Amino acid sequence: MRISILEPLRENKNIAANFDEAIDYPKVLNRNLILHGRLLNYVNEKNSYKAISLLNFIGTVVYDIQKNPT
Repeated sequence: MRISILEPLRENKNIAANFDEAIDYPKVLNRNLILHGRLLNYVNEKNSYKAISLLNFIGTVVYDIQKNPT
């Protein structure tokens, strides 16, 4: 069950796409482009909501795993 919950993160190639692949995902908050300084206009309300949503998803999964370790 846990593997299926985390599958969207494992299969989500757009958030961690390399520089060449990121061209295919222009509306995605791309970690590599931001960390390496190639995307400078990411600071906006919509991207903030994307980041908060992702953190909420990860936090919920971690909480559920800790609550039900089996």
